[in-house]
Amino acid sequence: MKKMRAFPGRSAAAAGAVLIVLGAFLPGCRASDPTAGKPESGGMDEKTRGKTVLEISGKNYTNGDFDAFVRTSVGSGAVELLPPALSRLFDGFCDEKILLSQALASGAVLTDGERAGHLQRLRAATGADPASEFSAAEESVFSDRLLTEKYLAGWTKAIAVEDGEVAAYYEAHKSDFLLPEKVQVSQILLDSEGKASTIRERLRGATEDDFRAVARRESTGPEAAKGGIMGVFSPGQLPQELESFILPLGEGEISRVVGSTYGFHIFRLDKRTDATLVTLADASAGIRARLLDERSRRAVAGHLDDLKRTLEWRAIPERLPFAYQRNEQP
Repeated sequence: MKKMRAFPGRSAAAAGAVLIVLGAFLPGCRASDPTAGKPESGGMDEKTRGKTVLEISGKNYTNGDFDAFVRTSVGSGAVELLPPALSRLFDGFCDEKILLSQALASGAVLTDGERAGHLQRLRAATGADPASEFSAAEESVFSDRLLTEKYLAGWTKAIAVEDGEVAAYYEAHKSDFLLPEKVQVSQILLDSEGKASTIRERLRGATEDDFRAVARRESTGPEAAKGGIMGVFSPGQLPQELESFILPLGEGEISRVVGSTYGFHIFRLDKRTDATLVTLADASAGIRARLLDERSRRAVAGHLDDLKRTLEWRAIPERLPFAYQRNEQP
């Protein structure tokens, strides 16, 4: 019997959904709460909960299984999800279980230590009490995901990126590794324009130490205690109406009085660092990780498509407790 399919028109691009589920479920997972399993968590009676919505090689998954998948993926926000979001989650649920079936068929197993350690890390990541308990359904979802990840890690471990590929990427994307110009800026902030103008006159020819002393004594800005030092900024990080007065300054130069909604400013450009290019040696680790991630994602997506063509599986979205909407993306 060839594979059975309920999603005509779904492409390989949709396979990427499982990578989002496997790679990003941890930040969204939640510890079990007292309402989990009650009608409010999924709006389902026991009959609906027990309906099979996915069959893979003789293994049946129910609405209850999908409900556990959703709650461990998005937490308490599950009750607010609309059909389009639930439909894409169901796509991810199918993809995840198809990969799980292959993980089980491959003989991949979890040790008790791996399972316990994973659950402990999940509690820590969500801020849950270390002594709190996940429901049996939640533990099953988490363990299945970990097993699938373990299988995929082994399946993709032979993927490599050569030094030449890293160098080629660097050369093709050099602008991504250009660190912008940076300036250290200080200010004296005053309540009145008259006082600001008087102090600005006193600062003509002043040293940096003179500026800092006046800032500590006269400025009303939050950085006064630090001698007026605001921080280090790149173009675009300061309000544009102020940046136009600051960036043209030379090192050690003091601006004229600049009015804003905050008061009246006297800026000093303390130091300017020119734009610099990150070297290939410093950028190579990040480039290699990026290329490995992209290559692994494509490999897993292709593997998932192969499984969908060869496994016996059938999704039954008409049994879901919401109106499933097909993914029409090419």
